[in-house]
Amino acid sequence: RSTYSRGLSFVKTFAVRVCNLAESPTAPDTIECFVDEDRTIGDTVKSRTLGGSIECEVPAVSTDGSNLRYFISSDSSITGNYLDAFRIQDCSGLLLVNNPLDYETFNRYTFVVGVESSSGGVTYVNVIVNVVNVNEPPTLTATTAYFVDENSAKGTLVIPTLLSNVADPDNPSSFTVSID
Repeated sequence: RSTYSRGLSFVKTFAVRVCNLAESPTAPDTIECFVDEDRTIGDTVKSRTLGGSIECEVPAVSTDGSNLRYFISSDSSITGNYLDAFRIQDCSGLLLVNNPLDYETFNRYTFVVGVESSSGGVTYVNVIVNVVNVNEPPTLTATTAYFVDENSAKGTLVIPTLLSNVADPDNPSSFTVSID
């Protein structure tokens, strides 16, 4: 209805069509998770909130009731999902260990997870995964047989040969060796 200044009016009926647009899911900008370096492939990444027992998943909500699909964005830099260390369950957003982790080599990953609704809307979440150092035992990398001549003087050093074959990834310059 349209009314003119002199009180006259005009009525016209017409249809308005409302189109359903693709709505992006809602999600936080960033989430942070932690995982021990000794986790095996397929283990879930945990959140340290509430004592480390909560699985780390990307929290997203569909605003239009459509299904969500999660994916790790392929445009991450070297500090991203380096060597494909992690994967994500595409229907739940649960983060999983995908390749062996090593704190001493790489201990913080920052990558982007996309969340796409079946209606076509997409939201991106920054994910930070901190790898927690676990004390690994030293390893003996060479033969376990060491020889000393039978007539060697008391105090002859056997240890220098042994020491050159011991590795401790957590503290490469300080360890103790004993012969029992």
